[in-house]
Amino acid sequence: MMIKESEPRSLGLPAPEARLQFGTEPHELGGGPRRRLLLIDDAPAFELSFPCGTCPFLFRRLEGANEKLSLENMQDRLTAALADPDDGGVIEAFGALLPEGEYLPLLLEVEPRLVVPGAEGDYFSGEQVAAWGVDQFWGLPQYPHTTGGRGLFRLCTIPTSPT
Repeated sequence: MMIKESEPRSLGLPAPEARLQFGTEPHELGGGPRRRLLLIDDAPAFELSFPCGTCPFLFRRLEGANEKLSLENMQDRLTAALADPDDGGVIEAFGALLPEGEYLPLLLEVEPRLVVPGAEGDYFSGEQVAAWGVDQFWGLPQYPHTTGGRGLFRLCTIPTSPT
């Protein structure tokens, strides 16, 4: 449930300084991008889905995801409820990890729960099948290869310009 939406704003640091960045692997001349990546300190940390709407969901951990990316000074602030996304410098603190861009901060209330692939509540065997059907080749839902959480974020910052 959305609690509050802030105004879109510019956040982030120039690409060489931002700890988090989005990118793709280099491709051969004339070819398309190979993998879409979330980089931490310039190392590929997670492989991401392409946002085409037809590709299966992907958020796969890679070898570059080998440390916690935590803001110690925000831990106490985030243990209590926020009334506004701008409370206590939270957006600015996390914005300093992001690449420069336009972002839309949202404050959401969500109850997290663990979801096992194929079990009740699994997006891939529920909502995705209802919307898109099963994989035409395999005749099965997409398989995410891991358990996951539904609704893990209370504060969400959405990029409003493409990266």
